[in-house]
Order: sequence, then C-alpha cells, then structure tokens
Amino acid sequence: MGAARAAVDLILSGHEPYPAVLVDRHWNLLARTSRRRIDAGIDPSLLGPPANALRATLHPKGMARASRTWRSGAHICSRVWHTS
Repeated sequence: MGAARAAVDLILSGHEPYPAVLVDRHWNLLARTSRRRIDAGIDPSLLGPPANALRATLHPKGMARASRTWRSGAHICSRVWHTS
C-alpha cells in the first residue's frame, strides 16, 4: 500500500500549481494540492478531521458561498447520489 500511496503523491505533486484532491469512497479528503487555494474561503470547522469534500463544497460556509454561479447545488447533489 505504501508504494501505491507514493505513486498517488507523485501524481498530485506533478499536478501543482493546479488544485487537486484525493478522496475515498465516502468523499473524505485524503490529500490535496494547492491547499491554500482549495481551503480559501472555507470555514475551518469544515476542514477538521475527517474533512469531507462534499461537506466543504456544498455547505453554506464552504465553497458554495464563494461561487458566483452557485444556486442551490441540487444538480451536484443529484449527480453524487446517482453515482454512489
């Protein structure tokens, strides 16, 4: 498993300076690049362990409030539930 994680970390570091996240099947954040860019504007309480990508994205104190085009997030929710 260590070799697999090292490979993923190499891919993520090669993705810099662009933001990228690694999530598990429950959308928990396992790793992320450009941490300051991704975390900017997200309430710190949403990033505490276990940090969850869906919560950080859809919560009113998360990324949703920083988006100019954010409406209700219903389209994202429907996609997440249909692909889970």
